[in-house]
Amino acid sequence: MANTKLDGLNVTYERSFLEKDIDPEEYSQWPFSSPYYEAETTHGPRIYRFIEYSVPYGDLETVDLFNDTEGKGIFDRDVPLKNVLHGLRDGSAGLRVIFLAFERDGMPLKQKKHFYIPLRKDLFLELLDAIAVPPSFVDVLADNNGSHNAYLTTPCNAYLPEAFHLFIKLPNTATTWCTLYFRYEMETAVSTLLVIGSHTQRYRKRIEEVYRSAANVKGHQEPFGIIAAVIAEMSNLFEEERRIRDREVQDEEVKTGFAPMRTFTSNRNNFTMGSTRSLHLVAGHLRFLQRAVEFQICLSEFLLSQHETITLTRKSRLTKAA
Repeated sequence: MANTKLDGLNVTYERSFLEKDIDPEEYSQWPFSSPYYEAETTHGPRIYRFIEYSVPYGDLETVDLFNDTEGKGIFDRDVPLKNVLHGLRDGSAGLRVIFLAFERDGMPLKQKKHFYIPLRKDLFLELLDAIAVPPSFVDVLADNNGSHNAYLTTPCNAYLPEAFHLFIKLPNTATTWCTLYFRYEMETAVSTLLVIGSHTQRYRKRIEEVYRSAANVKGHQEPFGIIAAVIAEMSNLFEEERRIRDREVQDEEVKTGFAPMRTFTSNRNNFTMGSTRSLHLVAGHLRFLQRAVEFQICLSEFLLSQHETITLTRKSRLTKAA
């Protein structure tokens, strides 16, 4: 809280998180600690204040983890984050997927109107720092309408890109919320995927189906294989939600007696203010779902172009190495 004088009156107001001071020690934390942080082009204080003051956090100290090494996929649930961070440093896994789940066994971990991070705040910052997430990740995390971005990073005094970064935020719907960060290391061919949101158990099962089979050699050699698996399951979730919305519309048509193709005259007298509210809610859900489906179309085109980018970059590295 802060105080100010206005026409002789003492006025107390809540300071915006953008105005809050940053302790000098906090400059050693993410995003300032990120190898991709550039003070000239990145508004570090704004990003830190958003993460510090505007994001709601849970109290979990564990994550779900999927590691794949040479076709041997292993899924571990409720792994202490400290153990995960230690494992990340040894670099033995060719693919590692970290899940921050909104729910356990289909039940929400915390009732929130908006998104939240189920981890403790200090642990979440440690995770972002350990897997070297670029500061621009915050712009995707905070988006409500769906966004995607990707780029290659090249170290100073180097000629070839070292890593490919991909960011995806699904549009929020009545039942889904999901943010992805994916990085592919060009030299070591190690892929890292961070999944934050709902329905992570569905993504995990899909990933296990694709990557647990040692016979799926092509999938392990293809960096975008993991992205394709997650996006395919997203499509299934949207299709399931579409069926739910269809049933909602049909129910409201029967209750109110109004429908585009048919009129239930016997039910017209049942139309009340409650019916208006129900119709408004259904219409809102349909708009959210429509945006999500439209976003999928744009996302597919975007991913095709980025797949070409990463394929050409890998070929270029192999040619110059030879």
